[in-house]
Amino acid sequence: MTAAEEFVDLYNKIDTWLGKAGKYDRYVSYSRKIKNLQKKDSRIRLYKDDLLSYGELRNAIVHNSLKQDEIIAEPHQRVVDRYRFIYKELSEPETVYPKYGEMIIKVQPGDFINALVQQFSKSGFAQIPVFDGPDLVEIINSQTMSRWIAAKMESYGKLNQSAVKVADILPYVKYPKNFSFISADQSIYDAYDKFTAHQIAHKRHLDGLFITKNKSENSKIVGLITLDEIVGALPLESLAI
Repeated sequence: MTAAEEFVDLYNKIDTWLGKAGKYDRYVSYSRKIKNLQKKDSRIRLYKDDLLSYGELRNAIVHNSLKQDEIIAEPHQRVVDRYRFIYKELSEPETVYPKYGEMIIKVQPGDFINALVQQFSKSGFAQIPVFDGPDLVEIINSQTMSRWIAAKMESYGKLNQSAVKVADILPYVKYPKNFSFISADQSIYDAYDKFTAHQIAHKRHLDGLFITKNKSENSKIVGLITLDEIVGALPLESLAI
């Protein structure tokens, strides 16, 4: 298969995928599908410019004459590789689990503060979940700790932390319950959508997105995603041509 033949084949596959994703009939154009679907699918928004450009390129390399779809030009191999990558991201996006299915570092409300500080230090994480038995209570982040220290530090610099427990830190959480949930079978793009939707709706970032075994928030939590992790996982500038 030549580069042009593979490119046209990818175009047809993506056009079919777009039609199914938007439940469009065959009379809706490739570009119209993209412009409509970008409103609800972050994958289309992220790759929109490429998708539209490649649609125009397809029309340039294929001549619809008496000979059906006669190829009259060859695309660069790097363009074909990029188009193939986009098709894979649309049809088989990576799921959040097991990618972010590591054991969750957590503390209990009754733990002393040194346990929390040690977890921050050992894990390098900026957010530590607080569980009361199996139940998720809250997320404490490094900013929460800073607010607590600022409130408790005496004028001469001494910090009295004797007998302080994790429960004593909870009132210093700036935005309580500032987390959400995503099921293990959803994609990294679904996670990105949840972070961006929360930012738009509440004018602040989610502290974390907990992965559950199924769509129920009461099901077993098997992972935690932060905004930095999900943005770092999306192939943006590094994959641009």
